[in-house]
Amino acid sequence: MRIKTNRNMGRILLAGACAAALAAGSAVPAFAVDEKTGTTNVTYSSSQQVPGTNGWGFEIPTAIPFGHDKSVTVDASVNLCNMTPGGSVDQIPEADFPTGGVELSLQSANGFQLQKAAAPLDPVAYKISYEGAAVTKQLFDTNVGQTKTVIGKFTKTDHTAVGTAERVGDAGESGSHTDTLTFSYDASNTTPIP
Repeated sequence: MRIKTNRNMGRILLAGACAAALAAGSAVPAFAVDEKTGTTNVTYSSSQQVPGTNGWGFEIPTAIPFGHDKSVTVDASVNLCNMTPGGSVDQIPEADFPTGGVELSLQSANGFQLQKAAAPLDPVAYKISYEGAAVTKQLFDTNVGQTKTVIGKFTKTDHTAVGTAERVGDAGESGSHTDTLTFSYDASNTTPIP
């Protein structure tokens, strides 16, 4: 009996030794890791709605996030919208919408330049291009500057301006560069014509 017990113990020890050897052979030494890390802010960018009168308004970009690669463009589209959940533009009652349409304007706080909050400002130029039947001004860039400028006249038929934002300059300084865009329309000109 004693011989049989010793044989079983030997088999158990041999199996344990093999398992340990396999585990040690596949392990990576800790000193071999040269890990570099970075952090990324994760955001959900969608459109936000700017309510108008009588159940309609405009959808504008929530954010225009530029990245390192200048060739990557960002959606900057704007749309006339029905504020009723699930409603479409063509469902806005004629009596509630201006007969001549509504002009939507755009203004950049920094003249279509991203800037740092403190000196040196390190301006970085960008542009927004718009297309669509409603559009009367296609290009917004440093030539427009800080002037409030009409994008176009939006109607229930021509209710979308497809916008593309593109960074054209490069930063000379590290850090966050920002600008603020203001989309607006004159509420005094949005009264339906009898």
